[in-house]
This record gives sequence, C-alpha cells and structure tokens, in this order.
Amino acid sequence: MVMAMSLTFAHGVTSWVKHVPGRPEIKFRPDGSFFKPDDPDIELRNASGNLIWRRSLPPSGYTRRGYFEWCVDPQGNLLMLYALPYGESGPPFTLIKADGNGNVIWRYEASGTQIYPSRVETDSKGNIFVTTANEVLPEQFVYEGWKFNPLGELIFRSVGGFLYVGPRNAFQATSGGVRLFGQTGETIWEKPVRRFHAGAGTSDGGIALLSIVDVRTFAIEFLSEQGASITERVRLPEAPESEGMHAPKLVAVQGGGVAGVIIQRAYENFQPLDRVFYFVAKPGQGAVFHRLRDYGSFYPLIRSAFGQVYVVSDSLEDDTEKSYLYAFDARIGGNKLWEFELTSNGKAIFQWLEVGPYGTVAASGMKSSGSVIQVFRQTGFRDIAFTSDDSVGGRTINAAVSFFGKSPLNRTVLLSSSSLNLTVPPSTVVAAGRLQVTVPCVLSSVISDEAATITARCSGVARTATIMIKKTSLAFLGCAPSAVVGGADSTGVIRLFGPASAGGFVVKLLSDGSEAVVPVGAIVPAGSAVRRFTIRTLSVSKTVVRTLTASANGVSRTSSLTIRP
Repeated sequence: MVMAMSLTFAHGVTSWVKHVPGRPEIKFRPDGSFFKPDDPDIELRNASGNLIWRRSLPPSGYTRRGYFEWCVDPQGNLLMLYALPYGESGPPFTLIKADGNGNVIWRYEASGTQIYPSRVETDSKGNIFVTTANEVLPEQFVYEGWKFNPLGELIFRSVGGFLYVGPRNAFQATSGGVRLFGQTGETIWEKPVRRFHAGAGTSDGGIALLSIVDVRTFAIEFLSEQGASITERVRLPEAPESEGMHAPKLVAVQGGGVAGVIIQRAYENFQPLDRVFYFVAKPGQGAVFHRLRDYGSFYPLIRSAFGQVYVVSDSLEDDTEKSYLYAFDARIGGNKLWEFELTSNGKAIFQWLEVGPYGTVAASGMKSSGSVIQVFRQTGFRDIAFTSDDSVGGRTINAAVSFFGKSPLNRTVLLSSSSLNLTVPPSTVVAAGRLQVTVPCVLSSVISDEAATITARCSGVARTATIMIKKTSLAFLGCAPSAVVGGADSTGVIRLFGPASAGGFVVKLLSDGSEAVVPVGAIVPAGSAVRRFTIRTLSVSKTVVRTLTASANGVSRTSSLTIRP
C-alpha cells in the first residue's frame, strides 16, 4: 500500500512523503522522475512518487543472494552492477545499461575468476567506474578500478585501492599514496600521501584527502591537478573524555573545496556522547565547522548541489530517535540555511540522501512495513556562481544566475561588484519559463592577485560569488620543431595565462649551451597571450640536447631542443 501526504515549510520549501514497499534507495533522472530498486526488480516513479513501470533486468542465474549495486548517469540512464551468488559459475560481474523506459542499451560481462564487484559510479560525462576486490590468495584481496566509456567499452583497468570519482577526474588509492587519472585513463601523477580516512575529487580537477590527526584534529590535504599541495587543519572543541573521531565523509563544492561530516566520540557522565560536526574547507581559505545535534545510531549522510550542502543526521532525544535534514551554504563561512525534522508517520531510520533537479532533495529510510521517502522542493532565487575558474585579469568570463523553479513571469536580478576590476551589468533578467541566465563579467588586468565579489539580489534574497582575479603569469615555453639539424632555426613559443597588460609582458630567455642561441628576452604585446621568437642553432659533431628557460615574475618554464649533426 502506498501512502502520501504533502507538507509546507518555511524558507520556500515544500515536501511530500510516501510510504512504499521495497528498499529505500532512490536516484533521480534529469526530468525529476527517479529509479528505486526492489531487488531484483527496478521501479521508475514520477516526480510525485507515483509508479510508472517496474522491470526485472538482472542476468540469468542472479538471485537476492548475489550482489547488486547501481547508479544513474547524467542523461538519466540506469547502470546496474550484478554478481552471481558466491560459488556459482558465471561472469564475475555483469554491468548493464538501460534507458529511462527500462530497455537494455548494452551489457558487459567481465571475464576471470575471484573478482568481486564493490561499487559503480559515473562522472559528469557519463563514463562508468567500477571497483572490484580481487582475491589473489585465499582471503587476501587487492582492489582494481575499471573505467568504461558511455558506449560500454573498457577504457582501463588499474590495480590499487578504491576508485574515487570526482567532478572532473578520478583517482585511486595505492599502497602508499594516490594516483590521479586523466579523462583517457592516463596517469596524470602518482604521489605518496599520509594514510587518509576519506577522499573526494574537487571541482577544479584535483583531490582532497582527510586524515585524522588526533582526538580533536583532522587535516585536509588538497592536491591540485598539477600536483601542488595545500593542507588545511581543523581543530574541534575539546570534548570530555574524548576517544577520537570516526566516520568522516567528503563531497566536492564549488571553488575547489570540500564539505564534510565527522563524528567526535566522547563521554559525559559515563555515557557515550557522539558529537556530529559539519565543515567546509577550501585550499588557502581555511575551514569552518558547525556542530549539529548529537548522533543517534546511524552515520550522517551528505550531498552537495545547487551551491548548497545537505546533511541527514539522526539524534537520540528523550529516548526517541529522530532524523533531521540540514541545508548549508557551501561557501566558506556559509551559514545553515534551514533544517527540518524528517517525517515518517512512525519510526523510520533515514539511510539514504539524494539530490535531484530543480532544487529537489530526497531522504529515505526503512520501516518495518517497507520504505518511507520524503522529497523536499526548494523555490525562489537559488544562486549566482562563476562558470569558470580561469580568472586571469584582462578577459571576460560568465557568471550564472539561477532559480530553483520556473516562473510564468520575467524575474529581474540586481547585480553589484565589490571591485573596480570586476565589471558587471547593473541587472539581468531571467525570462519567463527559464531557470537561469549567464552574465558577462569583465576582469581587468591586475598587478597582484585580488579577490572580488559579485552580489545578486532578487525578491529580498541576496547571493554572492567571489573570484580571485589573477595577475598575468607565464604559462608555457615550447619550440617547434623540437629537433633540428645544427645550423637550422627553430621557433620558440611563449604563452601566458591571460593577455598581457598595457606596456607588454617581459620574459627573460636563457639557453644552457652555446649550440642553441636565444634572445636575452622577449615582450608579449599588450592584449596578446602569445609571443614567438627565433632560436638559432650551430653545427654540432654529435647530437646534443639543450634546455631553454623562460622566466618572469618568479615563474620559470623550460623546454628541450635536440640538435643533430
């Protein structure tokens, strides 16, 4: 039997609750409908929670004693990972992709033995990542990451630890560190790191790793896509008879940062007291935290979307277990936006949290009679956010102004800037029936890095976005061709991050040998980001390799030139 009720909350949030049979997990499609498993079947329900269809899609021989994991890609297709019950013959796992009508698009059957699937995820491009545990010796396992493209073709397999999927890149834990993969499966870098307890990919293509340091302190190491490292440390308030921290979780937020939850175990009057903390951290900007209600019996859940972070955490109050949904602004220093007690019409433990389109957030859990699903819909002005991290002065970038839902009327948003070096129009209009509009933002050239904030106001609600306007710097030095016969010329190429300002950008040049002759310097003209120069070479009796160096404002780039007889 399916029961439903509608609720209205403050802060422009509405909600509905349904009690349905089967498991509590749900995952949204782009149109607001959602999949819900009832192993071995799959259901599709519309945005109001009503059943559209129910299908049975597992491979032959699968039963509930087997393994089942699933996810939904950005296009709304269903990815299902099945393994037969332990000891039965057949493929170690089967990966099936089905469309929104339940029709199978393709299936992949793995080959081999003693391979046990662990989880399946997708990235923003629809690539699929599978982690498996491979039994190399009796009861001795190594993990392996598999990447498939949206067509179901295997891109790579990599032995290591768990595979983590970020907004731009994936990374894998190794025996003594981490390995960052590019989009085609190439290793961008592999680095040793301290033992970490949680990890997440970041919006700028890097990764964040959380390590518990002591009973009150944890550290988050941010490793950029280029391999640079910045560590932010968080020290929680002192707790009586603290035993340390556990169960950390991380999610990516805008601007290359992460948000997370962690539990601090302590005792008060000889009774266990588990404190739940929410935090947000960004490289170079520090971290802030908020204490939530003390922990009950299930670990907190966390998701991020719409420039916000959502947390579900349960609490034991007067011997009654209650669950709460919190919403936070994802920015550093961002406050709690709202919190609601989850409604279940009877005891339920909320163990699932998911975000959908149009400001939709869903929490679901198990009851003795099945599952309860509560869906929240946010309305009104959502956010303003820069659409690019490429913020070198002297160019124009866009900011997106967005709403949680469509309106039959045009909506005017007032805009302002905190800096003369960030120029924005005084207002913009989101047309009727539209969810967002992009706004051009002109970044002036600066002589030193400068933080600038854009503020958007609509219907009494203000949202801000901050960007670091960076001074122009040296990006690249190359030569073409990279190998010549002595006496022939090559062409050197200088590229900048952003265009040169008035007066040009001066670059010093150096060669480490007389066989390659370069000018002492070159000037990139104002408004340009590229400058070419001639490299003269001398005749040689044997092949030599010379290193060319370009330097400006404390930044150096090198390139190699091979000179042959």
